[in-house]
Amino acid sequence: MTIRIASVVLGVALSAMASPATQPSEAPVCHDSATRAPAFRSSITTQPSPRGDEAMQRGVDAYRQGKIEQAADAWRASADAYRDAGDWEHYCDAALRLAGAYEALGNYRLAMDVLCPLREEARARDPRQYMRLTAAIGRALCFTISHHDTVGDPAIYLNESLATARELNDIATEAAILNDLANLHAARGQVVEAQHAYEQSAKLAHSLGDSVMAARVRCNAALLDHPDRAASLNALSEASTAVDKLSPSLDQARLSILLACRFDQLDVEPKRAEQLFRRAIDLSKQFQDDRLAGFAWGYLGRHFEKLNQTDQAMIATRHARFASQKLQRDDSLYRWEWQLGRLHQKRGDIPAAIAAYQRAVGSLSKNNVRDDVALAYAAPVGGGNFRAQVGTLYYGLADLLLLQCDNETDPAKEQELLRSARDTIELFKAAELKNYFQDDCLKLAEASKAQIDSALRGSPRTAVIYIVPLPDRCEMLLTFAGASKSDRSVMWRAPKVAANDQEIAQLALTMRKQLEQARNHNYRAPAKKLHKLLIAPIMDELKHRNIDTLVFVPDGELRQISPAALYDESTEKFLIEDFAIGLMPGLSMSISGGAATRGDARLLAGGLSKARTIQVRGESVTFQELKNVPQELIDVAASYPKRSETLSNESFGSERLNMALEGTSFSIVHLATHANFDTDVRKTYVVTNDERPIGMNDLQQMIQPSQFRGQPVDLLTLSACETAAGDDDGRSAMGLAGIAVRAGARSALATLWLAHDAATSELIPDFYRELNSSTGNSKALALRAAQLKMINAKTYDHPRFWAHFVIIGNWQ
Repeated sequence: MTIRIASVVLGVALSAMASPATQPSEAPVCHDSATRAPAFRSSITTQPSPRGDEAMQRGVDAYRQGKIEQAADAWRASADAYRDAGDWEHYCDAALRLAGAYEALGNYRLAMDVLCPLREEARARDPRQYMRLTAAIGRALCFTISHHDTVGDPAIYLNESLATARELNDIATEAAILNDLANLHAARGQVVEAQHAYEQSAKLAHSLGDSVMAARVRCNAALLDHPDRAASLNALSEASTAVDKLSPSLDQARLSILLACRFDQLDVEPKRAEQLFRRAIDLSKQFQDDRLAGFAWGYLGRHFEKLNQTDQAMIATRHARFASQKLQRDDSLYRWEWQLGRLHQKRGDIPAAIAAYQRAVGSLSKNNVRDDVALAYAAPVGGGNFRAQVGTLYYGLADLLLLQCDNETDPAKEQELLRSARDTIELFKAAELKNYFQDDCLKLAEASKAQIDSALRGSPRTAVIYIVPLPDRCEMLLTFAGASKSDRSVMWRAPKVAANDQEIAQLALTMRKQLEQARNHNYRAPAKKLHKLLIAPIMDELKHRNIDTLVFVPDGELRQISPAALYDESTEKFLIEDFAIGLMPGLSMSISGGAATRGDARLLAGGLSKARTIQVRGESVTFQELKNVPQELIDVAASYPKRSETLSNESFGSERLNMALEGTSFSIVHLATHANFDTDVRKTYVVTNDERPIGMNDLQQMIQPSQFRGQPVDLLTLSACETAAGDDDGRSAMGLAGIAVRAGARSALATLWLAHDAATSELIPDFYRELNSSTGNSKALALRAAQLKMINAKTYDHPRFWAHFVIIGNWQ
């Protein structure tokens, strides 16, 4: 389950910065085992631990000063010392603080590596600590976009810990958990339930005389998006009064920032918002919290930016940048560099704007910021995903580079600007894939510029097309092979497309939905429009260069359609009738290794024809039978006589598949079975005869060793997979685009929507015959030949039956 991140959740990110002295479960942990909470050795007799106490206090002092990394180091040392002394109670306290420090850094997944194993230890020995750990897991999960592999719905954890708190009559913990539950309801759009939980939490906090907790709850309640604006303003007024009554403290500073952002969001009382930001700045200085001062200055700068007070915004943002640099806070530094870039752009200083944007991208790339980190540091401006929150930085930089290109008269400098714009998009594509697969360490076989130039020289009739949707237009950047062996690839910028990102996205979504309907030709309206917008402006250049293959690097919703089905109204032909088509997640990630030699190619064919019910994250999912799979496997293997192996039905399980791949180096792996690509990578899988499907990690572990042996899989075919239509910014299709990269294969042949079984059994054998023919067809040309045969045969000429097949990655 994925929580829809809303402004409430972002508010909690600020509220959760509570002093670890009073909020041990809300205070910072890493995927590697060295940072996980070590198992508690219960056989050791409890002894005093001055070393643990000293490290604990060091962490508290560092945290209060905004030095979160130092606090995490101290609390890790404290946990080790308490563990060695056999002090369970203090060991848990230190571990909870350690997890809280990682949360304050935005690394909620990393906090889970501390919390989950410790919770299991506490289950049988300490109900109170078990309750605290369960609540902490639920809280962390609220911020984790794709939940931790070993856990699930945060509501389960929060409700379990709430019940325990009530059994133990722990009113303070009950109030805190009710606040967390309210935040979760709010993030899910459940306003009534959230309001009720907030009221309960505030009432308990008041009964305890905890004014800070009560104010925090009021502030979170003020972030609720009520249908009635008056209700929102009233809640904001109540929260503002509660925060004003607090004693000067870091808590008051944090909540002041939160309230000021909410005033900005509702476009009310800008002077009051400025007052709150400045109070937070003063309190941060008074209590020596440079980190919090950085956020206060940064959001004040954004406040002035919104009011078009550019000079004031520039001063405040530079203060924020200085604070981040002082603390080496790369995961927030990118925000302030980005903000400076926007301000320079408003002043018309494009070179300075580009420099700031490039620093922001460098900081972001260095820090491997993911969904949870990016959203935790986003100001309360609504929701968003990785593309919305982070992609706009990369595309903003590309936009600036193209704007500068408009005024460039030197052809050589123009080429460099176009390459820089393309390379910026490439950087984002790599970051986006790492984010989708939730793997900062994902090894992308990124080619050098020289390798790219060499690969394109090997395909002189190929054009690589970057579609760059922007808020006011759409740009297309084309890359062609250089004229000679010593020449670099050539960049060409198409005329600007008079359609913005939203218009392009809507056309793509409409076309995708209509393409899946074989009963009519309604798809042609959006297909014609997209052809007119995206293809017509470049057609003369393609003809001039004698291009026969188009390789697209699509973005967003464009990933959900097949360019092959774009329709030329003037010639009444599909794009595939003019060109072979390929897709790739990014040029540098898709050409490493060049084209494979197919003369002695070996093929592994596996498939499942029978209906199958499998378990996916605790849910049963049933897939229909694929009656034509047995014949498909026979026909595919026939193209590689004496050089193929087949696994079918009962023999098509993960163990047999893994054994086959370990024993032989196959250049082609063909899987004729259901496969699903979801917005959540953990729901992306391939169905086998096993009860459990093959996940992306499993597939990678099976296929990637051949890459390390120097004989990588050249083609991975998934002939019956599907992606979700109309999902969040084409995220599921992005998983499909990244399948070859993730698995370590050069390329993939896959389907965008559920294939028609009989049509597939005709197209696939034709594709392999063309691929294995003496003409030496590229994979893209082989697929085109098979698709043209279906179009001309008329039985399956509707694109529903052939356009969903796409070559992804190395098209050669």
